[in-house]
Amino acid sequence: RERDLTGAALSDLDLSGLDLERALLEGADLSGCNLAGANLAGAVLTRAKLARADLRGAKLVGANLAAATLSDAKLAGADLTDAKLDGVTLTGIDMAKCRLSGVSLQQAELRGARWAGCVGEGLTLVELDASGADFRGADLSRCTFVEATLDDADLREATLTKGLFYKCSGKDVRFDKAQAKGFLAVNASSFPRARFTGACLDEAHLRGTSLAEANLDGAAMASADLSSCDLSGASL
Repeated sequence: RERDLTGAALSDLDLSGLDLERALLEGADLSGCNLAGANLAGAVLTRAKLARADLRGAKLVGANLAAATLSDAKLAGADLTDAKLDGVTLTGIDMAKCRLSGVSLQQAELRGARWAGCVGEGLTLVELDASGADFRGADLSRCTFVEATLDDADLREATLTKGLFYKCSGKDVRFDKAQAKGFLAVNASSFPRARFTGACLDEAHLRGTSLAEANLDGAAMASADLSSCDLSGASL
């Protein structure tokens, strides 16, 4: 039976390991709660307050967190497969080694978020600000970024195989040693001063992308399409 905790005031409680599968927690205040290892699969957490919550290792498969606030929360190792995260605030969040495959992320705030080592194959990220976000070593293969802002984002050693960046922009983005075979950046995407040193860009389609002052030293670019790119001041 579903637990109805809609709008409940539960801040700073120890709920670690609790079974809250399919619980109704819309608008609930869970800020500062210890939810480490909790089962929140299929739970409704829309507009919930989860700032500073500890969700490390929690199961959030299929959970609905649309418009929830998770700033400065800890989600390292959590399973968010197929979760809905549209409109969430993830500023400064620790999501290291999370499972994010099939997640929907639209109009979210990811500034300074830590996604190092995440598995987010097939992730869709639309109209979000990921400035300063840390994606080092993350598996973002077949991911789709649409109109995302990536200023100072760190994608070193990330897997971006067959990823799509559509109308994205980011100054000083780090793609060093990224595995980006078949990577697509289209419709006036812009990455000025980006670093691609040692990256694999084989078969990448970067036609018309702005790569002004980018560093592509040592990048593998077999069969890559760089036609109409702005490579002014770039290092090849």
